[in-house]
Amino acid sequence: MDTQRHLPSFTNPPLDEVAADMQFASLPLKAVDIGALHALIQADYPNSMDVQPLSPSFETAGQGFAVPFGFNMRTDLLPRTWFISDDDEHVIQFQADRLIANWRFRPGGGAYPHYPEVRSRFISETEALEKLVHRHGHANVVPNQCDLTYFNKVPVPEGASWGDIHLLLRGLELRPGPEWTGGFQDAALILGRSLAQQRDGRFGRLVVECRPIQITPTQKAWALNITAKGRPSAPTFDAVLNFFDAAHIEIVTCFTAITTDAMHVVWGRQK
Repeated sequence: MDTQRHLPSFTNPPLDEVAADMQFASLPLKAVDIGALHALIQADYPNSMDVQPLSPSFETAGQGFAVPFGFNMRTDLLPRTWFISDDDEHVIQFQADRLIANWRFRPGGGAYPHYPEVRSRFISETEALEKLVHRHGHANVVPNQCDLTYFNKVPVPEGASWGDIHLLLRGLELRPGPEWTGGFQDAALILGRSLAQQRDGRFGRLVVECRPIQITPTQKAWALNITAKGRPSAPTFDAVLNFFDAAHIEIVTCFTAITTDAMHVVWGRQK
């Protein structure tokens, strides 16, 4: 994790949530297994709730602007369960084929603890998952996909509109020709590129999404989300962590490179 010290950093980043997501070959779980996993991590995540399970998704790393695809139908009887910390900032999401570690901003809560903390919690919960599958006689967990996403929420500067996306992202000012003098009140975009393919077969894609959102009745913002998604180099936890580490570097450097110097001042860029 030495690279953390050399990456750009901000004292007040607009980060709203981070999600480290590992997908794996589906386990033959029963409801009792979900309770057993919660028992292993309950000290850190005492609260829980059930939500709709996520569909499988596989990054194809296609040409141009091809994006990941997923299956829209599930036949699972079990839900996706959220295990939630007392401060409501950390969440572990678990279903038959997925484990996700989240940090999320909460008003009045602590500052973003940075990537090493999210990584550490992911490691702890994968260790708990390993204990679960071994105790209950299930097959080993076989990761087949992973992604790391940084969700940012950036208030639109006073006097500006969603269409002034050039205030957030470098080089995106639209300058119409003399035939038309109108402007745009809204702007949204999706950008993507393939991650470099490795000899070991690991590959993936980086996707940047920016769209307008309303965070209060009077405050507009941009949701700026950056995801690195792909296949780990091997069906192991270590390979997933290696993917997350590379994704973290890619996301942080991309975020810094595409956002404007004026925003860096607002966010308190340190290096």
